[in-house]
Amino acid sequence: MKLVDLMPSKEVEPINEAKRQKIKTRFGDFSIEHDENPTAPGYSPEYFLEVNFNGEYLGHFIIAGDPRDKNAKGNVSVHLGKKQVKLSHDK
Repeated sequence: MKLVDLMPSKEVEPINEAKRQKIKTRFGDFSIEHDENPTAPGYSPEYFLEVNFNGEYLGHFIIAGDPRDKNAKGNVSVHLGKKQVKLSHDK
């Protein structure tokens, strides 16, 4: 018996990519990526939001908690990246 024989016959669905938004401003280009984070069984669901500016990572937020619970509260963690960036200029 081969490992291939143990695999399910249907194709595996591709993982959904995070939702991305691009915002052009006179300061530069912002890129925001957000989606639900996969977690292991027994851990609270997580949602993340990542912010980039002109392709440079500024940081991300993670909210952990179960929105299905009544009066649920989520724990927010903030992870900072760059503290200073170069601004674009009008041409």
